[in-house]
Amino acid sequence: MLVGIGAHHLETLHGCVAAGMTPDFWMKTMHHHEYWSARHPEWHDNVYCNTPAETAAWMRERKEPWIAFKTMAAGAIHPKDAFRYAWESGADFVCAGMYDFQMVEDVNIALEALSTGLPQRRRAWMASPAGDGGRRTSPGRPRAGRVVRLLLDVHFLGDHLAVLLGIRDHHRVLLGDETRR
Repeated sequence: MLVGIGAHHLETLHGCVAAGMTPDFWMKTMHHHEYWSARHPEWHDNVYCNTPAETAAWMRERKEPWIAFKTMAAGAIHPKDAFRYAWESGADFVCAGMYDFQMVEDVNIALEALSTGLPQRRRAWMASPAGDGGRRTSPGRPRAGRVVRLLLDVHFLGDHLAVLLGIRDHHRVLLGDETRR
């Protein structure tokens, strides 16, 4: 069984490490503050990653994969900017919520970002394709393989549909879906 630790605040993850916890993966918010509601002088549930630079630096020291979530800051940041920012900040995966009519565009945006390379990325890719012995890859463009880099939480006509899309040689591959009513 895999066990992960997730949080909105970096201090929570610091506390887990201080308590001796080492998960199989991390799940942490990641987005920049270059959107209109982030500039409000008071907090109104409008910022989900308070310390993006500190989070990226802390994650560079971790050997476990990192799933970034809230990358679009509840819709305030366009996916083209959000996905690239999360991957360049060091995330191995992006967990993104969207509606069904946004899925094709968002997957294409993710594929474009991954295929053109991520020159600002400073953290090695900590999740590697199956069968490669678990080797870590260098920053920049990820190696092609069966690694899912984008996890989609799609809302489909009022029902909840969780869809996993894989990136293999920069082509879309549907890995599985599950509908909950």
